Amino acid sequence: MLKLEDFLERERLSDLLSVATYGNGWPAIQVESYSKEGDDRCIEDIWADELLAGKSLSLYDMYDDNERGYSINLNSIKRGLTIMRDNYPADWDNLINENEDLETGDVFLQCTVFGEVIYG
Repeated sequence: MLKLEDFLERERLSDLLSVATYGNGWPAIQVESYSKEGDDRCIEDIWADELLAGKSLSLYDMYDDNERGYSINLNSIKRGLTIMRDNYPADWDNLINENEDLETGDVFLQCTVFGEVIYG
């Protein structure tokens, strides 16, 4: 069974970012990457590497007329995972048992960005 700290390692962080951003059902979030020309890593690995290097990722709601932006970093991810564990136990159980799906990723992303699930 996985623990919170396991999600702060590259492979699990990359997997978590993948499930959180691929086809999410609330207003689409596009993550701006810091990819380098000719880099052959998948985008989620690039994001994970940037976060693990202490950088932040910028996110924005493509459907928000105000184009309000958000930022995530390792601290907000830790906070989001803690909120998820404490307030969304069914989704947390799916995550730690490696049974996550798009809903699990969506809950994780909302907890990380907003501190709660606001898009049901």
